[in-house]
Order: sequence, then C-alpha cells, then structure tokens
Amino acid sequence: MTFGKTLDYTDVTADDCAKLCVTTEATNCQSFAFCNTTQLCRLTSNRPLKKGGNVTHDVCDLYIRKYFSTGHSQASSNTGYSAGAMAGVGIGLFLPGLLIGALVTFYFRRKHDQSLEALDMQQIVKD
Repeated sequence: MTFGKTLDYTDVTADDCAKLCVTTEATNCQSFAFCNTTQLCRLTSNRPLKKGGNVTHDVCDLYIRKYFSTGHSQASSNTGYSAGAMAGVGIGLFLPGLLIGALVTFYFRRKHDQSLEALDMQQIVKD
C-alpha cells in the first residue's frame, strides 16, 4: 500500500498521533498509522480503500480520518442523495420520455399514413 506524502513522529501516544493528524497541515492528513510497540506515528495523505474507522494489526493500527476542521465528514462533499434515490429519479424521467417519444412517433406515423391515403384517393379520382 502506498501512503502518499507521509510525516513520522516518534515517542508519542495514539491520542497524540490523532491530534497531530488533525492539527498538522503539512501532510493533509487523511489517515495515520500508530505502532504501539515502537511509539511511531505516521501521518499519511492517502486514504486506504477500506471503509470504516480503523484497521487493527499486530504491529501497527491504521486509523482513517472521518471528520475535518469544517465539521463535516469527507463523504459530505457528495450530493447527499443515495444511489436508490438517483435511480428512482432516472427511472422517473426515463418513463415519461419514453411515453412522449411513443406518442410523437404514433402522431407522425398516423399523419404520414393519412397523406398516403390522400395520394391514393387523388389517383383514383384522376383515372
């Protein structure tokens, strides 16, 4: 796993490491690893792909930052709509569009058929 930009601190506690992640602007801290046996704190600018708050390991624990100085979670930058709501909107717009398309097609075919009937009638009258 690549950590992106990192910044290491030694001889700190896990709480100190969390505070450093929040207050240190040099790394744009997205997550941090804390190794309890060596008291090593590694601030990282990348987020692991795993969702959740932390990953525990025998050597080091990985903590993923959820809240930022604005008071919002990182996920709050999205639109706020769930995938189900967006699918409902998509279907809700697709069905009326399909109905309007079918009505327009029916109208123009009917109009085209009437013009062919008028053409046929003109030929009958001329003969």
